[in-house]
Amino acid sequence: MEKTCFQCRQLFEISPSDLAFYEKISPEFNGQKELVPPPTCCPNCRAQRRLARRNERSLFHRKCDKTGSQIISMYPPNSPYKVYEMTIWHGDGWDAMDYAQDFDLDSPFFTQFQKLMLAVPRMQFVREGTIVNSDYCNRVSYAKNCYLLFSSNINEDCYYGTRVENCKNCMDCYGIYQSELTYRCIDCSNCYQSAWLQNCTNCSDSYFLHNCSSCKHCLLCTNLNQKEYCILNKQYTKEEYERELSRIDFGSHTTIESLSEHYRNLNSQLIVKEYNGFSNENFSGNYLDHCKNAHECFDCREAEDVRYCQSVTGAKNCMDYSYWGLGVERVYETHACGIQCQDILFCNECWEGNSNILYCDSCIGCSHLFGCVGLKKKRYCILNKQYTKEEYEALVPMIIRHIRKTKEWGEFFPAEINHFSYNETVAQDYFPLDKQKTAALGYKWLDEEEKTNQYLGPSIEIPDAIDDVDDSICSTILQCEVTKKPYKVIPQELAFYRLIKLPISRKCPDMRHKERMALRNPRQLGKRQCENCNKEIETTYSPQRPEKVFCESCYFASIY
Repeated sequence: MEKTCFQCRQLFEISPSDLAFYEKISPEFNGQKELVPPPTCCPNCRAQRRLARRNERSLFHRKCDKTGSQIISMYPPNSPYKVYEMTIWHGDGWDAMDYAQDFDLDSPFFTQFQKLMLAVPRMQFVREGTIVNSDYCNRVSYAKNCYLLFSSNINEDCYYGTRVENCKNCMDCYGIYQSELTYRCIDCSNCYQSAWLQNCTNCSDSYFLHNCSSCKHCLLCTNLNQKEYCILNKQYTKEEYERELSRIDFGSHTTIESLSEHYRNLNSQLIVKEYNGFSNENFSGNYLDHCKNAHECFDCREAEDVRYCQSVTGAKNCMDYSYWGLGVERVYETHACGIQCQDILFCNECWEGNSNILYCDSCIGCSHLFGCVGLKKKRYCILNKQYTKEEYEALVPMIIRHIRKTKEWGEFFPAEINHFSYNETVAQDYFPLDKQKTAALGYKWLDEEEKTNQYLGPSIEIPDAIDDVDDSICSTILQCEVTKKPYKVIPQELAFYRLIKLPISRKCPDMRHKERMALRNPRQLGKRQCENCNKEIETTYSPQRPEKVFCESCYFASIY
């Protein structure tokens, strides 16, 4: 079955397995199913719509609307939403039930839902677990001494990173796991005391590696396995390697720029596997580990029977689901819901033990809700109003019939009721738009001059060598050499540069994040042939890219 996407006007397929999934997840009331209709827009546009609700990196100083105290928040001071400090939001000093509304069967649902969202207070951040000395981190759990860390869990002394898990003393990294003393590493696991690594596992004491595994003391190498003391894939003795490295001043910015250029040239000639990941069965997508029956999925781990999912771990029988997971089943068109949740449809940021909820936002430990915001451990509520089980099961089918007529049933929350401007969200990373195109799709836009005051002070010249940088740089405002935005070096960051003997970055954190994202493959699958055996493959490496793309079996045969 083919349909035309209402947003991008491209044809997309709805498979028989998709239709079977929609029927399976359709909610049931008094023995009667309310069928979930097929989507009206393509998988990419559906993902874009969900990610446009996820602000990770844009932080602001503002006041708590309950206490008036100064806080840091992902909501700007001029946001129309009420924002409470985290401990206040989780406390007993207010009740989301106080904002209950009657459902109006003569009005569109999303209009009523936006009214409720504007009334119910929101958390300044999204956080979980113990957070110690990590005020400028968002969407994190169990963080200690971290700074500008986002969408990350269980970390200590980590700075300027995204999707960092179980790490210590890591900086400017993306998608790293169980690593320590790493710098500018992307999609790496179990790495130690290394810098500029991408798609590497179990590597240590190395610089500028790509697609390497179990390597130590290597420099400017690609596609190596269980090697030690190599430069440009050439084997050296320990003494020869150490002699060569002694001639390189890794603490010099000029030297690092030269090595970086050499590394970029190496990567343009790289042999790559059709996808990034390991131990998958019956799948398509990229950055997948231990997934089974996962199709058109990206950045997922330990997921089974899933389709069109992004950044999900530990999920089963889910479709069109972005972020989180952990014991989750039967989730559809949902963003950032997780931890032992089942039967969640069209929801945003609902956590821990939710089940059978429809069109809800920021609810915890609830079941049988429709259109609720900010509820905790409640059952049988509609627009935050309490009903009996019998009343709920009689009214919800009436509401669904109503929103079928308004063409809202089966659709995720529209752009018009988003909490954030488009360019504040993760959607801009994966589906970049300019201000004009954003407005055409109904999203808000935050102009750069609104985000930060432009630096008007004197130009500061950063010393080329880290040994020549003194502590005073931490009290100086620097200017990004690319964006011209102001940025600072925090004392912990300077200590890290000194510890691993690397120069201070000349670019602001936002620019460094943008560069990291540019090094990762886009979430766009296409067909091409393996350049070794001519087998047809589906990959995120487009035919226009310079790398040689091999199917998985040819890749391992050539590398190992």
